[in-house]
Amino acid sequence: MISTNVYLLIDAGLLTFFLLLNGFYAFILLLGFPVLIRKFKETGSEELNELLKSDHVPPISIIIPAHNEREIIHETISSVYHLDYPYVSLIVVNDGSTDGTLEVLIERYELSKVPPAIPAHLKTQKVRAIYRSKKLPNFIVVDKEKESQEDALNAGLNACTTPYYLATDADAMIEPDVLRKLARTLLTRPQTMGLGGALRVGNGCIIEDGLVKQVRLGKSYLTKMQTLEYLRGFFFGRLGWNMLGGPYNLSGAFNLYEKKTAIEVGGYGKQVPASDLDLTIRMHGKVHELKQHYNIEYVPDACIWLEVPQGYKDLSLQRQRWSCSLLDVCAKYKYMFVNPKYGRIGFLYLPYLILGEGIGPIVEAFAYLYVPFTFFMGVLNTRFLFLFLIIAWGFTSLLTFISIAMEQTTFKKYLSTSDVLKLIGLTFIENFGYRQMSIWWRIRGFFRFFSKNRYYREHPTRHSYKEE
Repeated sequence: MISTNVYLLIDAGLLTFFLLLNGFYAFILLLGFPVLIRKFKETGSEELNELLKSDHVPPISIIIPAHNEREIIHETISSVYHLDYPYVSLIVVNDGSTDGTLEVLIERYELSKVPPAIPAHLKTQKVRAIYRSKKLPNFIVVDKEKESQEDALNAGLNACTTPYYLATDADAMIEPDVLRKLARTLLTRPQTMGLGGALRVGNGCIIEDGLVKQVRLGKSYLTKMQTLEYLRGFFFGRLGWNMLGGPYNLSGAFNLYEKKTAIEVGGYGKQVPASDLDLTIRMHGKVHELKQHYNIEYVPDACIWLEVPQGYKDLSLQRQRWSCSLLDVCAKYKYMFVNPKYGRIGFLYLPYLILGEGIGPIVEAFAYLYVPFTFFMGVLNTRFLFLFLIIAWGFTSLLTFISIAMEQTTFKKYLSTSDVLKLIGLTFIENFGYRQMSIWWRIRGFFRFFSKNRYYREHPTRHSYKEE
């Protein structure tokens, strides 16, 4: 028989873990408010706004890796040419498509071959040809042999001729003022190496010619729940990290990097499931080694819209990959862990990723099993159960509610009162079913990290890069 003291010790351990983890989340949330205030001050600066309207802004290239995207690639290209920015170039990298993507691009944008004279800063699969558009300015297509999304991005980096580039997905809809908002940070903080922005769920929105005409909630249960996750993750989950030295990750679907630095650290890694996290951690680490000042930042008002998985299987694979990928990067950079040489990376970023994102789901799953076990054993501590639900579930609902409130008082993307009320209602429903599914997916990803089938040949994303 297990003694009462053992149960009390387990109760105390679980509550302490969730108090520390959620206390840190609260700390990050509070740190985000000064960032929002600073952003609003910069937005109201007449001098800065006049500068942004001028031509004195840095040139930026958009790099889009594409594999079998013939049905959707034109929408993303249209969104790029709606950008309100004077110096923008577009590089589409056709990564061995077999559905006629290249042929559609050649016909639609009047592409013609040009000499394949691009430097090989980063090693990639063979580049078969380079095309330039006669119809659209500063638009080239790099046609290469099939490899991976990371290899396609590296090929795009080789072809890039601007000091900064923005990497995004082939199904992303970029808001017209995104580059102006990113350039505001580039101009005010010249040592910037990387910037990230907000990802919004485009499922259900009305999109015409690459522009989001009307923001609406998706119809399916899974889509609505992901909308909540993205709101929570990109409001409270990213803002506060700016005050701690910058976010540990810039989302692969929307990130701007300094080209020179990205090439210096080796570009996008091969056989790295989380290439975005890997590249950002490498950048942080490299500059810490050189003891240089730098800035990596999240820009909350810069926004793109993208499609998220609508089916259970696709969403499950995505979340398993995220969990496995996170541990993969932590294992790769274990030499930075609690290493004074790497400062906040070793003492904050990696411990948070391992304990909060890696082990956290396992601890929560254990609590779900522990509660019914103690009930059937007749030793359930009702005080523990109440505190656990308040700390683990109640706090998450509060964070989500605050995120919705911040969204509606700042950027106000959702104009429909009905949609806002639905989101508020879903904050309470999330804990009953969806949260447990998410925990299960993340645990499967955790154990996949230790299996032989650890690596994905391709990304199981929303459309073309799928798991084999």
